Amino acid sequence: MKKLVFIMAIVLMACSGTKDKETEAVSYELMTVELNSDTIMTEYAALVKGNQDIKIIPRIDGYLQEIKVKEGEQVRKGQLLFVIDQVAYRAAVKTAKARVLQAESLLAKAQQDCE
Repeated sequence: MKKLVFIMAIVLMACSGTKDKETEAVSYELMTVELNSDTIMTEYAALVKGNQDIKIIPRIDGYLQEIKVKEGEQVRKGQLLFVIDQVAYRAAVKTAKARVLQAESLLAKAQQDCE
């Protein structure tokens, strides 16, 4: 019983010192929160690399007429990636054929002159 009275006396003494602080009213500034539909955008610098990075070097010059693959799509070796405008190349083929015919006619003429 003496122990119980001693413990209660200690608890009462400990609580009596904090009553002044607890009873003081603390005032805080109030703020009204409103609902908004804002979007927070954050940008980060990054470098994305594939398992195997390759460099595409064109073997011929020209303008792209059609792109056969989409960005990020997996491709195979030898797969058609682009279609180049063929107008310039068809004109070059016609010019080359005309030069061959011209050379053949000059050869035929030279052979007639020699006979």
